[in-house]
Amino acid sequence: MKLIKIIVAGIVGGILIFAWSSVAHMMLPFVHWGVQSYPVAGNETLQAAIGSSIQHEGLYFYPGTENWETKLMDPVGGAAYAEQYKAGPSGILIVVKKGESHVSINQLLREFGTDAAAAMLAALIIFWGVDRSSLFRTVGMSIALGLMAWFLISASYNIWLRFPRDYVIGEAITEVVGLTIAGIGFYIVSLFFRAKKPTTPDLSPGI
Repeated sequence: MKLIKIIVAGIVGGILIFAWSSVAHMMLPFVHWGVQSYPVAGNETLQAAIGSSIQHEGLYFYPGTENWETKLMDPVGGAAYAEQYKAGPSGILIVVKKGESHVSINQLLREFGTDAAAAMLAALIIFWGVDRSSLFRTVGMSIALGLMAWFLISASYNIWLRFPRDYVIGEAITEVVGLTIAGIGFYIVSLFFRAKKPTTPDLSPGI
């Protein structure tokens, strides 16, 4: 019964997180903080340069250098590259060689799958070995798990990949609200299973 409760809570939590994320990205401003579109006038030049210089999809640092991992360990070459990097502009590019839809059904299904998987793991951690969990504990642990992931991923991306600070703050708001809603869903599911739990009849003799 506990495993079924965890599975149901994970599915419900995944649906709630996906629904909240959809509403936030379509209607609320903070999910777009720190995100800007490349100037339209430079699109053709940029795409032509990328198409002729980069042959494989992936994440690229610029300014570029040959064998950059080795060069960074070289005192002379590493110092020269560090100065070039510091002078700027510098950054990262995520290159996709083939064309694809900006938003597709496949992407939405994959997003829901990852949301449900995350919610399933959260429900497993919250309910495993626990017969009853209060609303405060359930929601509090959900938020804590979301913040833990945010500190490890989004905040780290701000430090090392220089994702804009406003962007990672918007991510924190999205995660906290989403996990709060999911935590409430977890608690409601736990109440349903608590109500369904069979009671042991009182077999003590009457007085």
